[in-house]
Amino acid sequence: MIAKDKQKHFIYGVAISLIISIFTTPLIGFIFTSLIGVGKELIWDKWLDKGNPEILDALFTIAGALLSSLFIQIL
Repeated sequence: MIAKDKQKHFIYGVAISLIISIFTTPLIGFIFTSLIGVGKELIWDKWLDKGNPEILDALFTIAGALLSSLFIQIL
């Protein structure tokens, strides 16, 4: 079973990427969302010490962004 936190990262990755891709392109949506996921882990969680930085959190965000970008590209 996938942890709730990882599920949230995946869902947010999908949602953010979909919204950005609607107004730009799927590639830009993927890149921007990936940067948000990595930035959240580095800046918010690590540097500002507001959470627990985990590489898997960033990877689940990126996976969600990839899924939605591929979905839009296929449509």
